[in-house]
Amino acid sequence: MRLSWLNGPAIVVDIFGASALDAATLRSVADSIPDGASRVLFRTDNTRRGIMSRAAFDASYVGFTEDGARWLVEHKPRVKTVGVDYVSIAAYAHLVTAHVVLLEAGIVPVAVSYTHLTLPTILLV
Repeated sequence: MRLSWLNGPAIVVDIFGASALDAATLRSVADSIPDGASRVLFRTDNTRRGIMSRAAFDASYVGFTEDGARWLVEHKPRVKTVGVDYVSIAAYAHLVTAHVVLLEAGIVPVAVSYTHLTLPTILLV
């Protein structure tokens, strides 16, 4: 991992109304991710529901499924950093498999807290 992968502009993709970041969902927003993008942050219903500000863990959060992670790796090969607006980038049912797919491809997963619409706080996971 290079520190430069975490530093610099990122594309923020809004995905509302999806229960997971699966391959079908990512295909539907593919045009929102330029082919040259190296950092992509996904803002989901996690933000709308305000679950990052709750003390209790919420297993119903929106995150990557294994097939969503594979879609990103295969279709957006320049992405080196990916973030989701909760404490994990992987959906609860895909905690290990989604992380493995991304990490094996050399992608750095980050958790993102949108405390302001334009100023995310990024946490390495």
